[in-house]
Amino acid sequence: RNPVEKMDAAHDGPRRQRCNKPRLGIVLLVTLLIAATLAFLQYADLQSETVTLSNVGGSSLVSPLTLACVRATCAASGAFTLGCLLLDPNGVKISPTYLDGSALAPNTIQLQGLARLSTFTVQCWTLLTLYFSGACASSLTLVFGTAHPPRWFLTALWFAYETSLASAALVSFVVTFALIPRSVRSGNREGIQLFFTWKTQFMHSLNIVFMVMELILNDMLCLPSHIPIGMLWGLYYVLFSWAWLRYGSYSVVYYFFLDPTLPFRQSATFLIVLLTIFVAFSGLAVALDSIALHVRAVLCLLGIVLITHTPLHGIPKPIKSERAQR
Repeated sequence: RNPVEKMDAAHDGPRRQRCNKPRLGIVLLVTLLIAATLAFLQYADLQSETVTLSNVGGSSLVSPLTLACVRATCAASGAFTLGCLLLDPNGVKISPTYLDGSALAPNTIQLQGLARLSTFTVQCWTLLTLYFSGACASSLTLVFGTAHPPRWFLTALWFAYETSLASAALVSFVVTFALIPRSVRSGNREGIQLFFTWKTQFMHSLNIVFMVMELILNDMLCLPSHIPIGMLWGLYYVLFSWAWLRYGSYSVVYYFFLDPTLPFRQSATFLIVLLTIFVAFSGLAVALDSIALHVRAVLCLLGIVLITHTPLHGIPKPIKSERAQR
């Protein structure tokens, strides 16, 4: 064993007893990543002083009113979906499963009410909805010529846009290439069906469509120096998932790759891979901003199809399967 794994063993004690505490090794790694990210941001040139209302609320392609209408549609779709999630009296049944080496036991829970906000998908969808609401307000400010919002508000929208764009791509990618295939392999019929309800389709597929439209229409640039801000969003959720496991009434981790009770090598590998994918999508957004609009639009359309259209990867939709059986 390496030193970190020895600390894990000393921290956890015998594996014979189930435990929902994160292993010490992964705690140290996440702490180090957060500290390093904050240190980088302390000295990075975020160019927040350059943000203007015309950048956030305007567009070189369409009028502010047209942009406001597009953003209002996205914000309304987001708010409607969230409302349906929160007000659904039946909730949703989830059966998280874990890898070998985990200290967590498989469990089936009925998730409803405010607890629906506890998954990364829904939290990203909430951030996306808040972004489009604020961005729509900024566009309307340009339309009606009312008082300009404060700079901190415009800067927050800029950061939220970049974070939501990369997060939407990450969510769609992970669902298509990790979560749905795992449900198919394990024969989790209910899990497969859950991924193809209209609400999850909105949050797993329409999210990236909304953000790509925004990427094409708005005048905000994605900057390399802003990528660590998005990383902090992901690291925040890691901490949230630990707290939800430890202190929440459900005592679950929704995603097998965020299980903090796995051996350090596994949990650290999953975390680094996820952050790498996030950084890659963020870097792709930076690169797309520098190429011609028509090329950018074609590449974005191709990317959406590749990471959301699951039949391309041999994954059957449950509705089609059920019809075939009938």
